[in-house]
Formats: sequence, C-alpha cells, structure tokens
Amino acid sequence: KRMPFFFTLLVTLFCLLSPSQTWGETQNPYDFTLFGQGLNPDISTIGDFRYTRQDNQKGQFAIQEVELAIQAPVDPTSRADAFLIFPGEGTPEAEEAYLTLLALPFNTQAKLGKFKADFGRMNRMHLHQLALPDTPLMLTEYFGEEGLGDFGMSLSWLLPNPWDTYMEGKIEYLNGGNNVSFSGEPTDTITLWRLKNFWEVGEDGGFSLGASSLHGVQPGGNGTTSILGVDARYKWKPSEHRGIILEGEYLKSDQALSTSGYFGMAKYQFAREWEMGLRYDDTQSPAAT
Repeated sequence: KRMPFFFTLLVTLFCLLSPSQTWGETQNPYDFTLFGQGLNPDISTIGDFRYTRQDNQKGQFAIQEVELAIQAPVDPTSRADAFLIFPGEGTPEAEEAYLTLLALPFNTQAKLGKFKADFGRMNRMHLHQLALPDTPLMLTEYFGEEGLGDFGMSLSWLLPNPWDTYMEGKIEYLNGGNNVSFSGEPTDTITLWRLKNFWEVGEDGGFSLGASSLHGVQPGGNGTTSILGVDARYKWKPSEHRGIILEGEYLKSDQALSTSGYFGMAKYQFAREWEMGLRYDDTQSPAAT
C-alpha cells in the first residue's frame, strides 16, 4: 500500500517548518536566525548494507534499504515524524509519517497518521533497529515482510498502580490493509489493545513484560481474526562496552484454525563496537492446515 502523496508532504512540512527554539522564552518573530532554525529539523540517513549466502548459492553484497528520517517538534505539545525508505530493489515509500500529541489530559498521548502497530516489541522496529539482520519468522508469516502497520490513530496512557512501576496501556485503530491475517480492505478496521510493564532489576538491569491483542476481519471477510501475543525482555548493561539481552515473543492466532508461533533471542555485547547474537524461530502459518 502506498501512502497518498499529500499526507506525506503534510507531515514532512510539519517537520521542516517547526521552530526549534526553547519554548517559553521571548522571541522576535522577525528574527531571521529564528526563521532559519525553523527550517532545520533533525534529519538522519541510515543504510543497511549486507553480505548474504544461502545453501549452495553464491554469496552477494547488496543494499537492503536506505532510510531517511525527518523529525521535529511542531509546538510545545506535539511533534511530527516521517520515515522514508528507499529499498535496494523496489519503489521508495513512506514507511511511517505521523503526528504525536504529547500533553493530553490524564497522562495520555495520541498518534495520528501512518505508523507501525505496537504489537509486541519487534513489529514496530525499523530494519536497522533489529538486533539481528532479519525480522523473526513469526512476524513475517502472520503480518508479511513489512510487518503490521497502516493509517490510523493511537491513544496511550500511563496507568497509576500500587507498585509505583511503569505501566502503560494503549489502544490503536488501524485500516485493515494487511492481507496476510486480515481482509486487506482498508475499511475493515483492525483494533489493538496493549499493556506494557517495566521493572528495574538491580542497578544495571531491567525487565519488561507486555501483552497484546488484535481483532479484525479475516481474509475473505467471512469471520474474525483474533491474535493474542506476549513479549518479555531482560537487559543487563553494567557498562558501555558490555551487555546482555534476552527476549522472546509468543503469538496465538484464531481464524478458521488456531495456529501459533514464537521466537527467542539472546545478544551479547563484548566490546564497544561488537556484539553477537542467536535467535530460534518456530512458527506456523495463519493458513496452515
């Protein structure tokens, strides 16, 4: 699915024209220096270059994709983000472009635009953010190569609790453009609920636990797809040069059949610029018989 040009242009203009001064200070609206700062958002480019070899085939070098990120505050209570990708093979497109409202009542925030669904941890990550070179099989089998994401709105809030820990609840409504586990019709809305918790473990560690729920129209339009997911992550980081991450996710899908998948991963950083990791995947397909 390609994003309408006008929406991509709108979010990009928000980023480019957003002032970057310190809010609350008196500013001269005719100050040319201030105007110049407004045309200077945070812009970054990241490329994913790799060498691959499979089975008995010859190896090859390739650019997986190049990502251009444009991000800036719009005003003291909102910000705009746009992520444009240029695949090694394929057509450039806007992977995400959304506006975030940061200071709504009752400790809530809202997101409007095109974005990746907050299902588990890995689905919302861009390619260069993944701990290993590819996306877990569970996610590509149930959501496709690009993961689950579309136009929609998201509302998140910090939940007070008696344990005084970080607890976040979230609800998202997305167009149903995903045709792997859902109907592929944008008018068939996908609903997501998510609860996320975080606890500090000692001075150098942290543990997070999340649960997600997806509901939408199944492929063919003759029923409902319900997907439940659980994710857990432990991170130990005693110094800048050392660290361990253990994490995994589990998914259970109910359509005409009940199927599931999971993955577990470990990553070890042993130097400032070096780390190694291992992932195990075991998954069915949502169309499995």
